Amino acid sequence: MKAALRAALPAIANIAGRVVRRDADAPLPDRPKILLLQLQQIGDSMVVSPLLRALHQRYPDMALDILATPVAQAVHRKSPHVRRIHVSLSAARTERYDCVIACVNQVSFRYAAIAAASGARRRIGFDVDGAGFLYTRRLTVPEGVDVIRANMLIAAALDANTAPTEEFWFDDEDRAAVATMLPAQPFVVIHPGSNWQSKTWYADRWAAVADGLAPLHPVFVGAASDAALVEQIGRGTSLVGKTTLCQLGAVMERAALCVTTDSGPRHIAGALGRPLVTLMSSLDRPYRWTFSRPNEIVLRTDPPCAACLLSYCSHRTCMDRLTVDAVLAARAALH
Repeated sequence: MKAALRAALPAIANIAGRVVRRDADAPLPDRPKILLLQLQQIGDSMVVSPLLRALHQRYPDMALDILATPVAQAVHRKSPHVRRIHVSLSAARTERYDCVIACVNQVSFRYAAIAAASGARRRIGFDVDGAGFLYTRRLTVPEGVDVIRANMLIAAALDANTAPTEEFWFDDEDRAAVATMLPAQPFVVIHPGSNWQSKTWYADRWAAVADGLAPLHPVFVGAASDAALVEQIGRGTSLVGKTTLCQLGAVMERAALCVTTDSGPRHIAGALGRPLVTLMSSLDRPYRWTFSRPNEIVLRTDPPCAACLLSYCSHRTCMDRLTVDAVLAARAALH
């Protein structure tokens, strides 16, 4: 059934496009009500922060709301650009939005259908294999462009600045909450975990990195699910499962260095401009998640099986080829 629907989508798109695209170029009012879909994970949510900033600059009196998963809600809950966060579509539908937006990491038909169900007359999203035919403005995912710059095509479609500036939002309450958890000496934040097994490295190598980064004190962060890995590493201070995402930002703000897998905390450190070494698996195309951050060095090996998009890998060749010496050399290059 899914295969038949996928095959039929281009034909359906050609028919439906004559109707749904009639509002594609309609200008937004001066005080638009915009709904942004954020039905994804931390990293996916973080890479829309430049888009939020650009829209707020272009429409300072806008009302921008988010339809969010609990994880995305945690990312955006202190954003100055966001008026309200919805956790259900039924609540969002009562608002009568001028425009609904789906970012580049939401390209299946599901997201286009949710956008249409919102009731907004103007709907902007990325069309892949005809699945975006319910959008009134269909954008093409550009080849060779990272996800942050791809999302800025939405800014261009709404007459906003397309120069990306990353942000993460927390406050003095978060700083106070973590103050007593942190060591007095300079420290390195290490996030060794990931939701995807294929992105993870090895406990003994993380331990060797922690030792090699002395005199920086290692502070390990992550979700409660990372506790077993951090216990196996057996070094430094563990804040695993002890901070909110906003509090994690306050921890990273004070770090002399951050070393992470390609996961949510990496994007928080990157948005804060911290010196950052990222151990990146090769499961996706190299350009999609490699950014031009001046304070970040990305370590990636790209074996023949690269771009596999596997969440679980029996051999993790791409991660196995990453060495402790490479991480320590990257640290040296950042200082």
